[in-house]
Amino acid sequence: MVVAKRIDEHDAEFARVMAEAMRTLTSDFEFLDLAHQLTISTTQLLGAGAAGVMLEDGAGRLQVLSASDEDTRLLEVFELQREQGPCFECWRTGEVVTAPAMLSDDRWPIFIEEARALGFTSAVAVPLRLRSRVVGALNVFWTTPWVASPGDLDAAQALADVAAVGLVQQRLARETGVVAEQLETALHSRATIEQAKGVIAAKGHLSIPEAFRVLETYSLDQGKSIVSVAQRVVDRQLLWADGGLRPR
Repeated sequence: MVVAKRIDEHDAEFARVMAEAMRTLTSDFEFLDLAHQLTISTTQLLGAGAAGVMLEDGAGRLQVLSASDEDTRLLEVFELQREQGPCFECWRTGEVVTAPAMLSDDRWPIFIEEARALGFTSAVAVPLRLRSRVVGALNVFWTTPWVASPGDLDAAQALADVAAVGLVQQRLARETGVVAEQLETALHSRATIEQAKGVIAAKGHLSIPEAFRVLETYSLDQGKSIVSVAQRVVDRQLLWADGGLRPR
């Protein structure tokens, strides 16, 4: 089995990612944007093909909050629909789940066929905890065979813990009612992004993944959150023109 480069070789990059995450936590941030930032940082830091964050909603059901790309988001949705896969199992058991040879793993036969279609061969999922309660999971996928080292798992868990700190900072851990309310807000933000992607795809004759990249690129170029950009698209303050988003 091929073993890719280890996180131990990238201490400086890990420190940079964590410093960036901590700067975000000290600012006025959207939790959905923090989650998306962490999925991108995870893929870069671990040399992964994709990553996603799942979170419980107010009814205690797991939902897809963010993913590093559209195909992975759809795979995570499929995982929840079938209730099988590394992220779902991690959330259910509260334990780290590793699958270095996922395509020959017999734990999730239906999920694996979908993962195979996207070229994923290995996976790791680590729990997202609020105190002792598991409220979600961070899922990481590789397109090459990957045996996760202790350093890899520590790095993934550290990034999941940053997400948990973000939840606490937004006062989600005070009481169940507040948790439910704020999680519903985050999921509403996700719905706004989905609506904006649909608008861009229709106006620009683009695929949904291409529409998401338009949103992501514009938010990075303008230094704005993806949620705020999506809301402007939905409110028709940003329109598709000349091959891109333009203020009305």
